[in-house]
Amino acid sequence: MKVISFIFLLISLLLTACDPSDSRLKFVNRSSRPVIAEISNDSINFKFNNVSYYKSNVVLKDSILVFHKMGSHHAMTDYIEHNPHKKLYLVIFSVDSINKYQNHSDLSNLFMKKKYLNLRGYSEQELIDNNWVILY
Repeated sequence: MKVISFIFLLISLLLTACDPSDSRLKFVNRSSRPVIAEISNDSINFKFNNVSYYKSNVVLKDSILVFHKMGSHHAMTDYIEHNPHKKLYLVIFSVDSINKYQNHSDLSNLFMKKKYLNLRGYSEQELIDNNWVILY
């Protein structure tokens, strides 16, 4: 009986631990300074994480950030398709701005005040043409 329970537990763990994800999208920071990057399928309503999350996920000069979307191996495509404009938006903040506004709970204030370095929109075809790599 213990063997059957162990096998059932092992199978359950394997099934829940194998959630497919889409990790095709990569952001390459070629600028001279460290930055923070976030994506959204909506150019106005970005959903930001806590400021401390971004401070621990700085993209250094000549470094790569890989964006992950859970759900399937094409979850990024599905994410883009859930937007009427069929675009993926990338916002880039300077680390200095994040440090200056670190008392805020998230980056919404900085975004609304346009305290970002860059905001870009990409169609799925543009991302495919660039092999899902965004250079900055």
